[in-house]
Amino acid sequence: MMYRLFYLKEQDLLMVVFSLNQIPNKIIKEDDVVYLFFNEQIVGINLFHFSKIYHLAKAGMILPINDDLLNAINSHLKLTQLTKSPSGFVVALIKEIEDVEDSAHLHLVKITDGEKEIELVCGALNLKIGAKVVLAKEGTILPNGETLKATTIEGYLSPGMLCSKRDLGLDNHDYSHQLIIVNDDYQLGEDYFRS
Repeated sequence: MMYRLFYLKEQDLLMVVFSLNQIPNKIIKEDDVVYLFFNEQIVGINLFHFSKIYHLAKAGMILPINDDLLNAINSHLKLTQLTKSPSGFVVALIKEIEDVEDSAHLHLVKITDGEKEIELVCGALNLKIGAKVVLAKEGTILPNGETLKATTIEGYLSPGMLCSKRDLGLDNHDYSHQLIIVNDDYQLGEDYFRS
């Protein structure tokens, strides 16, 4: 099951988010751990006083998730255990770029992750055929906690998103509209947040 970790430094709270689509209707508290359920499905876990368990240097979304962090979290969980989860952000190759009619900045981009080709709409300024970029697949939990859904833009279905540093929460002050260009040592389809 895909999840995201968010650390609220001022509150010293680590949130494990499985889904924001369901409002919890059942809560179980055990010491400094609060489990949030929608019916019998776990949708979140809150670990209070997290700095006593593990030191995190940054706040916000935590990626990649290393084994030490995962072990520290699991040592405090009783109702479930977390396993390594793919981030949903994978390396893809730009194969074709076509301007969207009647749009000054949008493009229809054909990409491949090595297994599957998809077309999506993108407005980035540095689109280039042959570039390796970061693709957020449909169903990926984004840094703002939302789950990425396919959407229609200018009449075209866009079942994913090509990502900038801002999109990934790596630089919230980056307004350049530039995609992350991935190093050649990444393979197509590989998790961008490999640990």
